[in-house]
Amino acid sequence: MYKQIFKKLKEIGQHTSDIECILVVGSVATGTNTIGSDLDIMIITANKSFLVQDKSFIGYFGIVINSKIEYYRACTSIRVWYQDENEIEF
Repeated sequence: MYKQIFKKLKEIGQHTSDIECILVVGSVATGTNTIGSDLDIMIITANKSFLVQDKSFIGYFGIVINSKIEYYRACTSIRVWYQDENEIEF
């Protein structure tokens, strides 16, 4: 289901010097995801602003319907809804 997304994440990680690590977390990582589950991706970077301010990378995963920035203390999340009904939280 997420094979193409994982392939694209690997490409981004290999070609973006600001990204130190990309992790799949949440229900997909633990194998407890259901049909309605979103995909939770943790991107480790010392330069958070390049992801939050320039959100062009989210278009790499499909046609964006909507996106929303969410703040959780030290973490910042970008929740994205795609035309193919995928929901990814970066």
